[in-house]
Amino acid sequence: MPKGVDLTGTEKGGMKVLAPTKDKNNRTIWLCRCPCGALMTRRTDQVLRGHTTCRSSVHKGLTYKDGYALKWAPTHPRAHRGRVREHILTVEEQIGRLLVKGENVHHKNGIRDDNRPENLELWVSHQPNGQRPMDMIAHAFATLKQYLPLLKGKDYASQEEETRNCDSGRYTNLPPTTRSSKRPSRDDKIR
Repeated sequence: MPKGVDLTGTEKGGMKVLAPTKDKNNRTIWLCRCPCGALMTRRTDQVLRGHTTCRSSVHKGLTYKDGYALKWAPTHPRAHRGRVREHILTVEEQIGRLLVKGENVHHKNGIRDDNRPENLELWVSHQPNGQRPMDMIAHAFATLKQYLPLLKGKDYASQEEETRNCDSGRYTNLPPTTRSSKRPSRDDKIR
């Protein structure tokens, strides 16, 4: 390789050469930045030949932050260090356009990395915390239907029938509550 070659500012395969530095044997290596934001060093011959593969986990598929799956999409307007939340990309693909200000995506079952199209819905304006009870109940029944048969000695049909016959839910054996219009006296509180 030619000595004294200055590669600062050159770009190979999306990787930008930032500055020269020295390795532990006092040889010149180059500090490079990948489009995903990762920094790495490459030898002169690697840069000249185009061996600029980033070893960052971003290029190996999905990464996760705060429970959300992130996908590599460096040209997306919402990209941060080349990554965008996968549920946003899924909904944008469904509706055929980018999300606009005031729109966001809600996970019906509350699982942040469950990005199936049927689990996502587009909401306009701010979404409240939590899930709707009906969505949680529907998800619970779907989970029971899938996994209850795996329990040995249990018959799913009888379990489902018991659930249907239950009128007031889980707490049917509690005593009835009566509201008293009379406030407790001070003597009642001491006892």
